[in-house]
Amino acid sequence: MTQGSTMLLILKVVHNDGTPVALTAAPVFAIKKTGRQDQADVLLTSTLAPIRGVNYAVVTIDATATKYMEPGRFVYDVWLTQDGSRDPIIPYSQFVLEPGLQLP
Repeated sequence: MTQGSTMLLILKVVHNDGTPVALTAAPVFAIKKTGRQDQADVLLTSTLAPIRGVNYAVVTIDATATKYMEPGRFVYDVWLTQDGSRDPIIPYSQFVLEPGLQLP
């Protein structure tokens, strides 16, 4: 991902056997410098996308979310909070934030 750019992630949430998860809450997307960090650098709530199906959500990472972050390695995860429990959809995964053109 390039610093200061916009990215759209479409999440299709399924059980281990491939059957759809009927989403009743929007998944949460977090970016951290390390997985041991308590506070997320970026915390975004997705939007449910029922037009695609009951198990779809969309996360928009707009340019302002990463504009002031230092380029480097980060981790992200996605989880769902339903029925009082926090269920991981995507465990901590690494990505690199590349330097971008800084516009005023």
